[in-house]
Amino acid sequence: MAKKLMIRKSHIMAIVVIFCFLFNSGHFYILANDIYAHLSLAFLAGLLLVVYGPKKRFFIKSKIWLQPFMILSIWIIAVMFLTFEVRIFGSYLRQILVLIVSTLVAINIKFKTFRYWFVRFMVFVTAVAIVVWIWVNVLSLELPLPNIKSTWEKTYFPDYKNGFIVFVYIHMPNKLMGPFWEPGLFATMACYALLLNTEYDTRSRKSKRRHLMADILFVVGILLTLSTAGYILILIVVLIRYLSVTNKNFAGWQFMLIMLTVVTLFMFQQQIVTFLSATIPSVFGKLTVNSVSKTTRFNGPLVDLTIFFQHPVIGTGMQRYLQIWPTYADILGVESRTSSITYFIANFGILGLLFPIEIAKGVMNQKKINWNARTLLMLLIVLILSKEPHFFNLMSCTLIAYLYNNSNIFVGRAIEVETLPPAPWELPRNDDIENEAEAVTGGNSNFTEGR
Repeated sequence: MAKKLMIRKSHIMAIVVIFCFLFNSGHFYILANDIYAHLSLAFLAGLLLVVYGPKKRFFIKSKIWLQPFMILSIWIIAVMFLTFEVRIFGSYLRQILVLIVSTLVAINIKFKTFRYWFVRFMVFVTAVAIVVWIWVNVLSLELPLPNIKSTWEKTYFPDYKNGFIVFVYIHMPNKLMGPFWEPGLFATMACYALLLNTEYDTRSRKSKRRHLMADILFVVGILLTLSTAGYILILIVVLIRYLSVTNKNFAGWQFMLIMLTVVTLFMFQQQIVTFLSATIPSVFGKLTVNSVSKTTRFNGPLVDLTIFFQHPVIGTGMQRYLQIWPTYADILGVESRTSSITYFIANFGILGLLFPIEIAKGVMNQKKINWNARTLLMLLIVLILSKEPHFFNLMSCTLIAYLYNNSNIFVGRAIEVETLPPAPWELPRNDDIENEAEAVTGGNSNFTEGR
């Protein structure tokens, strides 16, 4: 009875932690009121400090403070004082906590545990979102949900249906968006889940079917977003997964095939774009015109680089950045701040390069996959961080921190442990579930602790 009660409590706590991540990874409520993000982020930071701080004493270990994200966090505090922007301490604190929490999660929680909860949560919200999409777009039924308005000043049609874990844009209900503030962000999270959904029991038909159904759900969900970037990302994810399980001896042939494909696409890009825009205009039509979406993605980094070259040492600071950014954005036809990588160097100067350095080091750290897969993984991350703002996105930063701290994330197929992994907040002294996992896998699990 006590054991069952413990599991129920752990499930409740898992849901709480999941929603702390969700509120800080693009949940729609951020467009209505960002208090949810601030409170949940503070709660999660406090939980990590209480659970892991006294036990592991990570706050006195040099290895922790030498992490790029941790060094960048310290530098951001210094920038706040050097630019005399202490009055907006809350904005700086949020940025610092996103970087610190993502690092602490990656160091203290096993990646297979993190992946277990993330993939299953995405399966759930994707399934719900698809059911709602069918209800609205196929059955043409009224959705019995309250309305909610976006407070973003550039939203022309601010009305949405509010289902908390699923939202419907009333003006364009055919674009699936799940619990996130835009369809493209849902496509990003579904691509993350599709990329990580690689572990299952090869001896079990049930496990294989569950794994395949999850893949199908993610693909269908991405297709229903009608996101141009999402369609491109899904192709890259499929290639990474394929290359991750192929023999390294074929890396040379894979490279030649990839290069041949790239050259062919480049040579016939105009014909391909024209064909796609004529076939699916709602998705690819924007590629044939000089749309705001297109110029924002292409010119966004140029705005930040212009600002950086004028303030290369300590950056502009967060408030000054918001004041001068619109001037250059208007000149280059940029609508919003979507380039997460260049955002850091514009705001915080030369040490903002620690953000892309952690990304590059993390990708190169994945030695178990060939360099073709690593190259595509780097391309995937750069595209994601360039198509929408991720500087406050806890999920993206956490996955980057896991790449940096764990070299065994992409190792092909592994045997899935059917028992529930330990909850993220359980102290390391509770080894019962880990011992059971070793018994199932024979001690040969491909996934190690995130450190």
